[in-house]
Amino acid sequence: MKNSGMEIRTVIIISLILVIGGFSVLAEEPEERPWHERERPAPDEIHEFLEDKLPERAEEMARLREREPEAYRHEIMMIGEMVMRYREMMEHNPELAEAFILSHKMEAECNRLAEEIRETEDQEKQRALRSKLKLLLEKVFDLRLKEPEMHIRNLEKEVNEMKDMIERRKTNKDKIIQRRLKDMTGERNDLDWW
Repeated sequence: MKNSGMEIRTVIIISLILVIGGFSVLAEEPEERPWHERERPAPDEIHEFLEDKLPERAEEMARLREREPEAYRHEIMMIGEMVMRYREMMEHNPELAEAFILSHKMEAECNRLAEEIRETEDQEKQRALRSKLKLLLEKVFDLRLKEPEMHIRNLEKEVNEMKDMIERRKTNKDKIIQRRLKDMTGERNDLDWW
C-alpha cells in the first residue's frame, strides 16, 4: 500500500520536530522548572525551615514581625526564595545545599561581628574582631564559590556528552540514514521487532 503525500509530509514534519527539538518530545518526564519559577513556600514552611536550619535567623524574624510588619513581609519573601533554592540544591546536590546553609550561618556571624566592631571604641578589640571577621569572610567567599563551580562542572559534563553523541551519530551516519530512508518509504526492516 502506497503512502499518500499527506502522510509523507506528516512523517517529515514530525521528523523535523524531533530533530530540531532535541528529541525533547520523547521525554517521559516533564521538564523541571527552575527554582525561581516554582511555587513559593507558605510562611509556616519558611518558619519551620528557619527554626530547623537557621535558628538565630528565626529569632530575628520573630522580633522583626513584632517591630516592623512591613519589613518582615519583605524579608519573609526573600527567605522564601532562599528556601526554594535550598530545596532545589537538596534534589541535585545535598553537599552543595549544606554549604549554602553554612554560608548563611557564617554570613549572620559576619554581620554580628561587624556590628560589634562598629559599636566598640576599644582599638585593640576592633583589630581582633576585624581579623576574625576577615577570616570568616574568606570562608564564606569560598563556600559561595562552590555553587558556580559546580554549575560549570555540570555544564562541561553536558557539553562532553553532547559531543560524544554527535561523534557517534557522525560515525553511524550511513546506518542512521538507511534506517530513516526505510522508515520513510515504508520498506520493511528485517531487524524490526515482530
